Amino acid sequence: MKIAIIGFALSGATFLQTILDNDPTDLKIYIYEKRNEYPTGLPYEKDSLDKLLNVDTDEMVYPEDMADDFPKWMDANNKNLDPVENMAPRVYFGQYLKEKTKDYLNNPCVNLINEEVKNISVEIIASKERYTVESATKKAKYDLVFLGTGASFYQDPYKLERKENYIAKPYPLEEKLKAIKEDKKIAILGTSASSTDVFRYLSKNKKLKEPISFFTGPSEYKIVDIPYEGNILDYYSPNQEWIDKELEACGEIKLDRLVNTINDDFKKAGVELSYAYETYKDHTLALSKKAIEINDQDLAFTEDYFIQFALYVADLANFMNPIDRKVFLENHYIYLSFLGGKTPYGSMKLLLDYYDKEKMDVTTNLEEVKVNSDGSFTLIGKKKKDADIIINSTGFEMDLQKIAQRIPLYESLLRNEMIMADTNGEGIAVTWPRCNPLSKKFGKLNNLFITGMLITQTDIDNNDARCIQKTSMRIAELIKKEYKL
Repeated sequence: MKIAIIGFALSGATFLQTILDNDPTDLKIYIYEKRNEYPTGLPYEKDSLDKLLNVDTDEMVYPEDMADDFPKWMDANNKNLDPVENMAPRVYFGQYLKEKTKDYLNNPCVNLINEEVKNISVEIIASKERYTVESATKKAKYDLVFLGTGASFYQDPYKLERKENYIAKPYPLEEKLKAIKEDKKIAILGTSASSTDVFRYLSKNKKLKEPISFFTGPSEYKIVDIPYEGNILDYYSPNQEWIDKELEACGEIKLDRLVNTINDDFKKAGVELSYAYETYKDHTLALSKKAIEINDQDLAFTEDYFIQFALYVADLANFMNPIDRKVFLENHYIYLSFLGGKTPYGSMKLLLDYYDKEKMDVTTNLEEVKVNSDGSFTLIGKKKKDADIIINSTGFEMDLQKIAQRIPLYESLLRNEMIMADTNGEGIAVTWPRCNPLSKKFGKLNNLFITGMLITQTDIDNNDARCIQKTSMRIAELIKKEYKL
């Protein structure tokens, strides 16, 4: 059997490890990866130590019984947490992944092709799928393709790409931001995790003479992550064991059973489920300051509950009937999901310190960015401000048509009718839990598997290392069972 893995970051590496763990015979695996550094992907590539994880080290590895593997590796390799944030630099997790993957890459059945895939096509003869994969120098047929290419590229909502003094993507921080002069007015688009990385880097490595200006939508800055002083596992119920029992008993996840279970967990902890959402949904700096001042443990509990829930939400939602799923996501999950991308505690304290000293400000409801004749910018939102340099941290493009216009691989998949867009044209529609793409031409392709951010409307809230590993492991286990590997 010949397998192609396209994209070799966390997803592809997890898939490879799981496939090879039984030491299968008569198997050839070809890995296509365009980057020279792997399996780090963008999140964990070589970069500044100011680029930090936004979860604890024991929340990076799946399955649960391996959760302490990364912290143990850090201890063994004398790697320390950031002293302010108490979080690990992302590059450390990248080093960990390299070490864990090394032996698998040396397996004689594995071949690595350091090239970008430009085209994929499929032919189906006697119900058997055969995939043709083309890169710059290689064209070959495969029985099965695992697509783990990760994120797309940063959005460009104000059409500034290729403009002088516009930094289209902030990473690697050391490469993109090192040359910024300290007398320049800096504008950061967005208040996401990447914006926080940019702010942290600039505050530590530059003595800027002008305040840093953030420009964003209706909310100022994602709410602060308050450290929880208890153990969330003393209260959390809807885990994998709970899911398996419900599916065995009912054949699906019942909405009322799940909602009652969540409410019972919160009641046991003495926390009101709606409290965090109703109190902090506006995501203002003032609210984060208040949460820090009162050490809001009800918020902290809800945040830690969400971290656990994110690992299981795709199964919980997708194993519901579609009517219940819609009600759950629209009416119930909002009380937890608004906490996605919260701001690390130490970084928020630094942001608030800069804000109080008028070294930082936030402009909401950004509508327009004008390019001036001297190469500077005027940004117009609730306030109007000028900037010499703009750093784009608005997030990744999800519109499938726009992605296909820039990435040949996805253009070929669309042209060959092997994929179709999910709701509102965003991402790729796939089945669950196999993650096979849906297609008007083929129905679904049983031996093409897609993971990562582009299937987030199905693999819900999968912007989490554990979720990525979980999905990749599940696909690999399905393949091993079906093909007796």
